[in-house]
Amino acid sequence: MDMDEMTYSTILLYLSDEVVRLVDEATTTGELWKKLESLYLTKSLPDKLYLKEKFFGYKMDQSKGLEENLDEFQKIVVDLTNIGEKMSNENQTSKEASSSKHAAETSEANVTDGYDSVEKSDGRKLLLGDNGVCDVKGTGSVQIATHDGMIIMLANVRYVPELKRNLISLGELDRSGYTIKFGNGVMKVTKGSLVKLRGALRNDLYVLEGTVVLSSAAMTL
Repeated sequence: MDMDEMTYSTILLYLSDEVVRLVDEATTTGELWKKLESLYLTKSLPDKLYLKEKFFGYKMDQSKGLEENLDEFQKIVVDLTNIGEKMSNENQTSKEASSSKHAAETSEANVTDGYDSVEKSDGRKLLLGDNGVCDVKGTGSVQIATHDGMIIMLANVRYVPELKRNLISLGELDRSGYTIKFGNGVMKVTKGSLVKLRGALRNDLYVLEGTVVLSSAAMTL
């Protein structure tokens, strides 16, 4: 077996059965590699949006070790780099890697500012994109005045004083039955025909059009 055949066989060993079926027409290492690039390293907008959603929505798998979680997260960064997307240090630092829940900081000394209620944390921590770890001080509900003047309550929000910005988990909204749409620099979170939340693209991040408010009558999101 020559070097090309060995390389070809080695690559196939690391591919899933589904992927092997997609590249079965490739007979040389060069053809195989070009086929894989066409499948997974295209520079189309949907691919970029998909990888960015994976980046900003990544969460730690509690069943895996810290190093394995970091390796998976760094792979997403590499994939983004390979399709021409450069993630700034600010983006990676502000990325809340265990974003299965919403997370928020507060600039005030009183931890309940902006929260409807806060329950103390059980010692959980958040892993950041710069490999830093932040303590979760509690979990509560935060009320937001949206773009159209409605007051919406985000439930199960983690209180993390060290975060530089408040984060809303798209994965959590998706699991709650909401639809997230991106286009023309605008993000919309909808349910049925109603737009619940809206954000605008700024410096590669979607920034919510709304503000945190103190306790009042609110619709739970």
